Amino acid sequence: MVFDGSKESCPNYNNGELNTDYQSWFNNKSKDPSFNNIDFQKTCFQICGRGSYVKNSECRPCPNNFYNSGDSNTVNPDYRSSSFVEMCDYRNDQAKEEGIPVWFKRQKEGNLKHENVDRINWSSASSQVTDTNSEAYKIQQYWKSNDKGLTNEEILRLIGNRTVGTLEYTLPEEYMRRQPIGGQITVDVFDFEKLRRDINDGRGSVVYCGDSNKPSWAECPNGKFGPNDIISEEVEDFITEILDENKENKEKNPGGVSGSATQLGNLLSGLQYDSAFEDCVNNKLNTIEDMDEDYETQERIAGYTSIKDFQNKDIHYLKRKLRKIINMKSRDVTQCMNLLNLGKSVCATGVADKTLMIGSLIFKVIGNNRIDIMRSDNDERYKINKLIDELGPLIPKAVKNIIKISKEYESRVCNVPTNTTLLLERLYMELYDKETKVTFDFTPNFDLNFNELANTTNFWHFIQKITVLVVMSVLLFMAANFVTAFISRTQVITKVNDG
Repeated sequence: MVFDGSKESCPNYNNGELNTDYQSWFNNKSKDPSFNNIDFQKTCFQICGRGSYVKNSECRPCPNNFYNSGDSNTVNPDYRSSSFVEMCDYRNDQAKEEGIPVWFKRQKEGNLKHENVDRINWSSASSQVTDTNSEAYKIQQYWKSNDKGLTNEEILRLIGNRTVGTLEYTLPEEYMRRQPIGGQITVDVFDFEKLRRDINDGRGSVVYCGDSNKPSWAECPNGKFGPNDIISEEVEDFITEILDENKENKEKNPGGVSGSATQLGNLLSGLQYDSAFEDCVNNKLNTIEDMDEDYETQERIAGYTSIKDFQNKDIHYLKRKLRKIINMKSRDVTQCMNLLNLGKSVCATGVADKTLMIGSLIFKVIGNNRIDIMRSDNDERYKINKLIDELGPLIPKAVKNIIKISKEYESRVCNVPTNTTLLLERLYMELYDKETKVTFDFTPNFDLNFNELANTTNFWHFIQKITVLVVMSVLLFMAANFVTAFISRTQVITKVNDG
């Protein structure tokens, strides 16, 4: 069959499913005249193909001079630090991860199909659907794209909280029950039946299950997917629903600027670290199933003495950490906050300094004082630039979510966020969330208007002016320290993208 634009005409389409792995791609290179067409690659293998790369879920052509004119297999030095270099370098098939060429794997990671969504409209898939382009049809096919349903152990790892320093997981109290083991002795056990029912309710329980979308492993009671047919998409949506239940209270006026400036000064006076809290948060940021392996990765990175020590997997590890922070919800760190035993004092002091520690943990992994950026050679410098390209867009998002977590926690405990957190949010919005045009005028008429400030008879006008100057001074000092720390530490990660 010749490709006609539909997935059913793809040579790798069998028994209602697309096999999009690399081996299937390799085996089908010569089976269809449309193989090198971008539409073919997008539909059949969910990549852009050779000579293209993925950006913002779109296929874009690699530069015409991507490879050296004198050596067609060597990347042009001008593009070595580009974020798309690995996706475009298809001629370097020797560069592999887990036996798969890096260019193919990176395009897969680009999430071209953009199939992951925050919330899913499960009820739209309650009856049989034939429109293959509809959301309902895609929902009904979730189960067929999974080899099997999730086990209790897998659900526990996805939802449960891992006890720091152990391999044990716990579930929220509502999913624990007392079970007698003899006499008056009882033990706490996981109530997986209740957990499965809650996950399934309103999700798989309302999705049509029939011959067109029922995998062999599914039970499908009453023509719908049941509690024993749980898949990861249901669990992810269940978690999202729980996290979204804690809605932010309506924001109140953040209050006077002077009070906020005072609190900001207290915040910047120094972050006090708590080892138990740090261990707890680090556990929440775990991106590797084996916690010991996660710690080993951190130790390995911390032991590097040169940017050249870094491998591709290291930078992707750090990117996953940042994405963890970006997607983290306040519920994820509530247990960690409880370790600090803040009580109602949080309403006076806020938790912004504690939640900022969440972000600092990633920089403890990134930072490595053994590496001297001032002595880096040209190859190391372009890797540093590449690191900034890779991690730069993620860092503001991580900071934004850290502020959001602070607001949610303070709103739940104190009914309203503290002025410190609201001020940090406003500063973030001023720096990142609005377009700003800055004009520097160095003419002789440049005047800070100190005479007006000194001669003003309006007391509140004077206080406001002084407060603005104090806040700006503090911010400039903080920004200088942050830039210095960021440049001296992020060098480590840059190494990663070039191996």
